[in-house]
Amino acid sequence: MCADEKSRTKEPSEPSVRAWAMQLGLPVLGIGVGLAMTGYVNFWLGIAIAALAVVVLLLDLWRLVRNGSFLKKGMAFSIGIICVGLITWIAFRPVPLGASFALGPGNYPENSEIGGIKWEKGFSDVRLILSNDTKLDFGNIDLTVKTNQFIAKIGSMDAFSQCKSAPIDQMHVTILSLDITDASGKKQTILGTPAAAKSFRVHCDVLLSGDDIHLVIALLNVNAFKNGQRPDTLFAPPENARWAMVDATYDAAGRTREEIHSTCFGSKESCGDIGEEDKNFGPVFKSSIP
Repeated sequence: MCADEKSRTKEPSEPSVRAWAMQLGLPVLGIGVGLAMTGYVNFWLGIAIAALAVVVLLLDLWRLVRNGSFLKKGMAFSIGIICVGLITWIAFRPVPLGASFALGPGNYPENSEIGGIKWEKGFSDVRLILSNDTKLDFGNIDLTVKTNQFIAKIGSMDAFSQCKSAPIDQMHVTILSLDITDASGKKQTILGTPAAAKSFRVHCDVLLSGDDIHLVIALLNVNAFKNGQRPDTLFAPPENARWAMVDATYDAAGRTREEIHSTCFGSKESCGDIGEEDKNFGPVFKSSIP
């Protein structure tokens, strides 16, 4: 009878290694499947599956060690912290895209090629440098570039990345030929200038680890409309941009990311609200000035 009482009051034995493996195998598999999905199927769906599997893992660990030794409880707690930390790091780790603007010289010889752009009189110059200082390659770099002036063309000086650009907004101008008056009062004619716009879209296929993409932005200085009337001289002499901004999306570390960068080249007052649409130009207009 005493032996029976001892057997009934005996503490339950701690689970064996085999029991641990059988109990934790499914949630560990779920974590692995979820993490694999982040790079090949859907990033956030994979993160959700992995996070759910971590919750199941923590519950199973608690059932296994709640009557166990302090050491095993500590090990279970450490495993949970590592899993939660890993999922959080994969989901939210920073993978920054560096972006900086600079004013270029702009006074290049006519018909010289700068970043694939055949330079014309009347152009001014802004540079956008995108940099990748991480250990990962970036893909599908999609940019929306804006300045206070009209953008005529955007070219690239990078040897590895293939970049294409096009105007995207509804406030643009198409010029077949135009006259400008320089600072000395001398009139000059520019022929064959393509469509220009206040914002351009640029798409680059890849930005390799440790590499830069150097974009050349050719600008045109358009005289503002007054009371809805076109000015006598559509284009003014070249002038440096007051501000420039870029809204960038790119694929890195399994998901699409977005960053916005802007630069004011003068005083804060001269830049005003960066990115605000200029109300002086009104709707789309086309011009063919003899």
